[in-house]
Amino acid sequence: MKKKQFIWVSILLFLVAGGVLHAQMVLLDMAIEDGAKQIEAKLEAGVTVVLLNFKSPSERVANYVLDELRDILVKGGKVTVVDKASLAPIQQEMNLQLTGDVNDRSAQAVGKRLGAQSIVSGSIEVDGINYRMRLRTIEVETTDVQVSSTFGVSRDALIVTMMGNTANRPESSNNRRESRRSRR
Repeated sequence: MKKKQFIWVSILLFLVAGGVLHAQMVLLDMAIEDGAKQIEAKLEAGVTVVLLNFKSPSERVANYVLDELRDILVKGGKVTVVDKASLAPIQQEMNLQLTGDVNDRSAQAVGKRLGAQSIVSGSIEVDGINYRMRLRTIEVETTDVQVSSTFGVSRDALIVTMMGNTANRPESSNNRRESRRSRR
């Protein structure tokens, strides 16, 4: 009986430890690189992708993620990446915003017009004191999700600088004390 309990406790600890390791935060650049690797691993060689949309509280972060993701995918050479400049005429015609929400139907139309087989989109949002980044790749013809990745992104100097908004930063206890003193 004790042997069974030991086994169950061992399994439980293994699962808990795995969950803790999975929940670790990574730097933004590492999340982008891992996301690109997952895209390359799941898509067939030669597939044409368009990096269409990245939703973020900061346009700087959105552009940074899209640019870094493009560079990594191009260097990897497994997929063909449609240049972002090709989107401008279609964006104007369809009145889309690259940093806003693009629904599956409009994304599908853009992908078809650009000759892409897959569309990569994503988002980053505040998650407590850190961030949560999601990447999604959908097939243009069917709108089936091909790749879906989520990363916990730590609040480091790069992302804080690009976000440029201290309103989302949690106040330190020293700042709260000084704030209370100034109100008196």
